[in-house]
Amino acid sequence: MSHSTHVDHVMAKREYWVSCLAWPLVGHVTKRCGNGNTFIYALGLTLFGYLTLQLRKMLDLLVHASQCRSPHCQYPNCRKVKGLFRHGIQCKTRASGGCLLCKKMWYLLQLHARACKESECHVPRCRDLKEHLRRLQQQSDSRRRAAVMEMMRQRAAEVAGNAG
Repeated sequence: MSHSTHVDHVMAKREYWVSCLAWPLVGHVTKRCGNGNTFIYALGLTLFGYLTLQLRKMLDLLVHASQCRSPHCQYPNCRKVKGLFRHGIQCKTRASGGCLLCKKMWYLLQLHARACKESECHVPRCRDLKEHLRRLQQQSDSRRRAAVMEMMRQRAAEVAGNAG
């Protein structure tokens, strides 16, 4: 699965909220739903498509900024992301303490790690996060196998009970 296809897949699994930044771009055409939620469409692009594109750009920027050594880089927003990296190193509050910048950064790092196939990736914490995701997947697989085995054991016991 390609990086962009995987990003689309990850995006499809998540529920989205309308951010204040996206509203001016798509807010003029709305359709009301019975429960009061607003689904937004504009210029043939759904909000989902817009956010997918923005996320893809942000993940590309994350990869660029993690490798960029130029103090005066002209890549759009490179210096901002480098600033987020510095903030993450220096922040005392951290994501666990409620720092919004750290939470945003961790979210992007996790999305990157889910899509990344590079064994020598330079994005901060990518290898750690991939290892953590691998362990979580192993635990999930083990629980699923145990549940199937238990179900088979119960069925075998039922069959044995009915036959006797």
